[in-house]
Amino acid sequence: MKRSRPGFTLIEMLVVMAVTGVLITSGIAFMAGLMRLEGMTSRSMTANMIIPRLVSRWRDDVHAASALPAAHEGDKAGPEKLILQCGKATVVYTAGPEWVERATTGPGPRRERYALAGAGSSARFGRRGNLALLAIDDKVKGVDIPRCEAVAAIGMALPAGGEGP
Repeated sequence: MKRSRPGFTLIEMLVVMAVTGVLITSGIAFMAGLMRLEGMTSRSMTANMIIPRLVSRWRDDVHAASALPAAHEGDKAGPEKLILQCGKATVVYTAGPEWVERATTGPGPRRERYALAGAGSSARFGRRGNLALLAIDDKVKGVDIPRCEAVAAIGMALPAGGEGP
């Protein structure tokens, strides 16, 4: 006479545990990939909002500028620094690694920092006679975004009387 016991055999339990382990491992890998993708998307969207705001502010400052001085309070204009004289205020743009800073002196001094997309991103300033130029190269996780093509062409002519180099 054969007795049957209710329950599962050891082999059945091991198979269920192995399948559950595989499902949990693949689920964790999937979630890690989603989190990485969300981080990259977030950085890219932030850069896509910050850079147009920086360019718009820069464009407004250049339009309002009455002079393009070569130096201000010991700072010399160059590829990493652009100095604009806007009435009684002076606006100094400084390009650092992965950021651009805008500082105003005079009435209502203020400092603003704009973060670029990621490691390896850079900005440069240029002066060509009465033109002030801004070029931004973005790099997100090793992928070059040729934003230079869109931004480098923005060179606003200073009003009559602006200083050249």
